[in-house]
Amino acid sequence: MMTHDSPARTARPARAFYLLALVPSIAILAVGVIMPLIWQPEMPETLPTHWGTNGPDAFGSFASAFIIPLAIMLAVIIILTIVMRFAGKDSSAQRIGIVTTTTLASLGTAITLTTGFNARGAVDPTKIDLPDAAIATGVVIGLLLGVVLAALLPTPKYSLATAHPDVLAPRTQLGEHETGVWLARQFSKSNLIAGVTAVVGLIVLAVVSKAYFALAIAALLSLGLLAMFLWDIRVDSSGLTVRSSIGLPKKYVPLAEIESAQVISVSPLTDFGGWGWRTDLNGTLGVVLRKGEALEVSMSDNRKFVVTVDDAAGAAGLLNTLVERSR
Repeated sequence: MMTHDSPARTARPARAFYLLALVPSIAILAVGVIMPLIWQPEMPETLPTHWGTNGPDAFGSFASAFIIPLAIMLAVIIILTIVMRFAGKDSSAQRIGIVTTTTLASLGTAITLTTGFNARGAVDPTKIDLPDAAIATGVVIGLLLGVVLAALLPTPKYSLATAHPDVLAPRTQLGEHETGVWLARQFSKSNLIAGVTAVVGLIVLAVVSKAYFALAIAALLSLGLLAMFLWDIRVDSSGLTVRSSIGLPKKYVPLAEIESAQVISVSPLTDFGGWGWRTDLNGTLGVVLRKGEALEVSMSDNRKFVVTVDDAAGAAGLLNTLVERSR
């Protein structure tokens, strides 16, 4: 018999997501406004609002330098939170949303705090600097805080699946006492090449310009490449496990929650808006590494998970056979 979460049980994870995605971000942005307000009497009337390769190249009022940018950032964070709440049915997608909102808030505040601090006592606004290291620091702090907050998000309890795979769905022939394991490693060649090129460029930039903070950015980018574009996929009697090469992100679907598996064709931009760990507007979670063949797993509570992989029919067949046997 299929069970459903009560409204109260459904509401608790939703409240936790809003709390973790919005409250810390708003608090961080508030610091980015309050401190410049305290410093405002020491600042010139004209302030830089944009920096080019040779320093400030656009100027405006206090509001255009501090209030408006953070207001726009707050609007983006609120919209992103709402989208991730209703489109991100899977808790892992919502955790990525929490990391993203926290990082955006930290980045925006790092820029305004650094600008405000350097503007104190300045006479010539063209001399007010925004060190790249301040931006990098803001991003790193936001990422670390976001990861901690995301870990606090409770994992919802899903119903057990009772449906059987469609009779036309692929199957793998197994003996009565035989089990099976299906393994694959998938990567996005084009994205890895582009990413490695960017990492090498950052390292060269750091050495040539002695901007050694760029090495930290290169290290983070390297981790991001391994996390998003190199994956291990496993199907066995416990279900489906999809894990990035560094261990996280990870998606585990217990066999008891799987209704069926099938082979579909995926277009990264059209279906998911890009590559990597993605979610579409219908709440389908995906590991999208290339165009073409993909494994789609339908789960209880109207959830779906997609991963682009070679021999998707083999993975789907084994999953359907194991699901059928377990019912």
